Amino acid sequence: MTSRSSLLIVIVVVVALTLAACAPSTTPAPSRPEPQVTVGGGGEQPAGGGQPTIIPTLPPVTAPAMMFPTRPPAEEATEAPTPEGEPVVFEALEGSAESLSEAWSSAYALEPGVPFTVTTGEAEVAALIATYLAETDLAETFSDVAVTLEEGQITFNFTLMLRSGEQEIPTPTSVVFAPSIDAEGNLVAEVVSVEAEGLPSIPEEVLNVASTALVAAISGARERAAAGVEATFTEVVVEDGTLSISGVVTPA
Repeated sequence: MTSRSSLLIVIVVVVALTLAACAPSTTPAPSRPEPQVTVGGGGEQPAGGGQPTIIPTLPPVTAPAMMFPTRPPAEEATEAPTPEGEPVVFEALEGSAESLSEAWSSAYALEPGVPFTVTTGEAEVAALIATYLAETDLAETFSDVAVTLEEGQITFNFTLMLRSGEQEIPTPTSVVFAPSIDAEGNLVAEVVSVEAEGLPSIPEEVLNVASTALVAAISGARERAAAGVEATFTEVVVEDGTLSISGVVTPA
């Protein structure tokens, strides 16, 4: 081969190599990884294949159900049941102690929880009081027992027999009571006034016996004890000449 031909071949090769270097590459470039998000942390995974950064979060909170304030459970009832319905009425208006005593016996024979009302008058109350007084140690101290019912009060009139040596001195006496029902359902009688002719006061023992006899008569204390029951009183009404006491029987 001549030197001219060799030179021509070299030129052709150089030109081809030059053109190849300038041509655009057809090999795809490696793809760049897309950012990734970690759920719950909000952080992105950095490019370059590193581990994702996880931002700690608080545990999920469940909203509680709507609560309304409630009253504490009621304590077990210890009081007598509240009377319901119309009361059974017992009238003692025959003028004797026996009629009032029978009315109380009938009331206390009712089933527990059944309301009752005992209605009586002045003569019946006075007669039953006199019966109770006759059984006390001071039976001879009381005579001429009478009762007046008016304006919410009970006036207990009697003759107080006082002794001065061998002589008896009759002393007209009047004790005014205001009957009521206390918080426990007991019938009570408060002394409003005491008047004894010619005396500044009467002996305390006499007043206590008079008060006890009155309350026993108007609440049927003896009849209640005989029946073996208790009673919760709910109302006492004193009108002109009439006394009405309402309540309910409870087991003893």
